[in-house]
Amino acid sequence: MPSGGDDDSSSFSLREQNLRFILGLKLHNLRQERGLSLVQLSQGCGLSVSYLNEIEKGKKYPKTDKLLALARALGVTYNELVSADPGEKLRPIAALLTTRMIDDLPLDHYGISPPVLMEIMAAGPDRLGAMLAFMRKLAVRFDFTVDDLLEASIRDDLENTGYHYPELEAKAEALFAEIGWQPGSPPILSQLRFSLIHDFGWEVDEQRMGDDPDLADVGAATALSGAKPKLYLHPALPEGRRAFFIAKEIAATALGFYEKRRRMVSEVEKGFRQMQLAARAAYLGGALVAPRKTLVDDLRSFFDQPTFSGEHLLATLARFGGDAEVVFHRIAQLLPDLGLPTRYLVRTEPAGPTGIATVNRELRLGGLPEVPGSFTPQGRSRTSAATRLLASAADGSALPLASAAIETCPYNGLSFLVVTVVQARPLHPRLASALSIGIPVDDTSRARIRFLQDPSLVAEAEASPTAEVASTDRKAARRAAIGRLTSPSMR
Repeated sequence: MPSGGDDDSSSFSLREQNLRFILGLKLHNLRQERGLSLVQLSQGCGLSVSYLNEIEKGKKYPKTDKLLALARALGVTYNELVSADPGEKLRPIAALLTTRMIDDLPLDHYGISPPVLMEIMAAGPDRLGAMLAFMRKLAVRFDFTVDDLLEASIRDDLENTGYHYPELEAKAEALFAEIGWQPGSPPILSQLRFSLIHDFGWEVDEQRMGDDPDLADVGAATALSGAKPKLYLHPALPEGRRAFFIAKEIAATALGFYEKRRRMVSEVEKGFRQMQLAARAAYLGGALVAPRKTLVDDLRSFFDQPTFSGEHLLATLARFGGDAEVVFHRIAQLLPDLGLPTRYLVRTEPAGPTGIATVNRELRLGGLPEVPGSFTPQGRSRTSAATRLLASAADGSALPLASAAIETCPYNGLSFLVVTVVQARPLHPRLASALSIGIPVDDTSRARIRFLQDPSLVAEAEASPTAEVASTDRKAARRAAIGRLTSPSMR
């Protein structure tokens, strides 16, 4: 009777189980080379088919006597079977298994458990190994780090869920009742601070960060090692951003974020899951600063104006703390409640040496297709409105500034209503950044946004070409110049 195994563990990290993976790959490869089925190998070595299958999947690592039986059945020596060298065909995959590249990928989030990955590898190890090795070279060559990958995964998670969480909106309403705030009324900074200290047991230090020049660009930090958790806030932060950071810690505590983080075991889980929890805490923190019903009512009033009113939009920002970053994220989150599920949100920074304003944050929601160049320094600008307002800010115009225009994407021909606000950066008031929300112009948006009929929106857009198109033109000119340079007729 074929025997079972000795090691029945099935939950493990990739890095701890490299030997299991390599043995499984070698066993699968040797069996295939000899034309043996699992049943035939089972008959030759005395191990059960199910146990052999689990070895090949990297789930189990047999004891010495069973490895000897396997080696005899396959016609190889014991050392050949168990050595860390998998052979030339499997060497690219083994090399990756000994690095942190695969360890650091949030594979579980996409439903790829270690055994599933093992099956994929075993099906075509040489081709898969070559592809993964090529991807690793690209990551090194273009300085694409694990943190970049995790951030992209979080962005993908937000986009896949639509960046709209009814359960967190309900949690925000429950917290209002629990804390005793007036329903729908945005809490002021002193209320938030009082609640974090007295209701949630935190300490708040709003001075110390200002004493260290190395923290000039850091708005907030948390310390969890003391008797009480402590939130440090930079004294130069404006009230709106300060209120959001405090609200986010109230949200994180209410969601049990830090307790969940403490229970995390693997580094992979800490990386991706921690960022995912932090994103949920930020969402809930924003919902505390800008309550859903009140902001939705303000948006309905804003959209019902016969023409675009920058004053109305800026008044809405002021009502909810004055931070465009926080309020625009909330608007993007709540547009589905107004029947506008398809939208994008971008943050644009001023032009650098290239002369092109670039987007360093972007969410495309409700099924919007990706735009080429989203992650290149020159190709990420989305709106001429942002470029134009940033130029006005550089010329000394008083901030914040608001604008709207109907713009057409040069890649897919879709037209969008793009609403933009430029504000001073929280810790660098002499610098500016732009927040833009894009809503497709279609029958749905026309029925819900009255000022879409304003003819000045189109005229304003036509007056200023997008920075993205300018970037594309430069790239085309560069390719043409290279073509002329390398053309045989020019040599």
